[in-house]
Amino acid sequence: MKPRIFISSTFYDLKYIREDLANFVRSYGYEPVLFEDGDIGYTPGKPLDSSCYESMRNSDMVILIIGGEYGSAASGEKKDEFTEYMSVTRKEFRTAVESGIPIFVMIDKKVMAEYGVYEANYNDIEKENRMMTFPTTKNINVFRFIREIKGIVTLPIQEFERSADIKGFISKQWADMFKNYLSSWRNEKENRKIENSVNEMKSLIKKNGYYAG
Repeated sequence: MKPRIFISSTFYDLKYIREDLANFVRSYGYEPVLFEDGDIGYTPGKPLDSSCYESMRNSDMVILIIGGEYGSAASGEKKDEFTEYMSVTRKEFRTAVESGIPIFVMIDKKVMAEYGVYEANYNDIEKENRMMTFPTTKNINVFRFIREIKGIVTLPIQEFERSADIKGFISKQWADMFKNYLSSWRNEKENRKIENSVNEMKSLIKKNGYYAG
C-alpha cells in the first residue's frame, strides 16, 4: 500500500506549487491526494467540501501550504474580509488534527513576516476592530489560522520562498522518519532476541529442576 499524502492549500494562488509537490510525492512512489486531479470521491447529495474532509481522514500525512489567500468558505460559513469564518483549507487542517494525522506546515515567508506585524497590533485589530492592509496577505483570517496552528506546539512549521524549499524540508523529514523506523525495527528485533534468550534460559532451568518461578 502506498502512503497517501494529502496536499492541502488554497488552489489558484498556489496551483503550480501544488503541481510540483504532487510530482515530488510521486517520485518517492507515494500517492498525492489533490482534488484537482480527481483524487477525492464526491458523495452525491452532500456538500462538496465534506468529501475533502473524508478523504483527509483516509490519508496518512498532510502537507499544508499557507500563502496570502484564505480560500473558499466551508459549508455553512459566510465569506468575509474581516469577520472570522472557517475556510475549507482550515477545516481540512482541523480534520487532520482531530484524526491524529501527521502534518507538515509550510508558510510563505512574506506572509510570516506580515504575521509578525499582525501580532504586534493584535489588540488594535482584534479588540478595536481596526482594519489593516498587507501587501501579500489578502485576508486577515490567514493570520488567525496561523495563530491557531502555532498554538499546537508539536506541529513543525517551516517558511518557504520557493517550491524547492518545501521539497528540501520534506525530503529531510522523510529521511529522518525512515531512519527512526529502521532504528525502532532494529531495537524491536534485539528485544525479541533478548526475550527469547530469557525464555530459553527459564526452560533450561525448569528442565533441570531449579526453576521455582
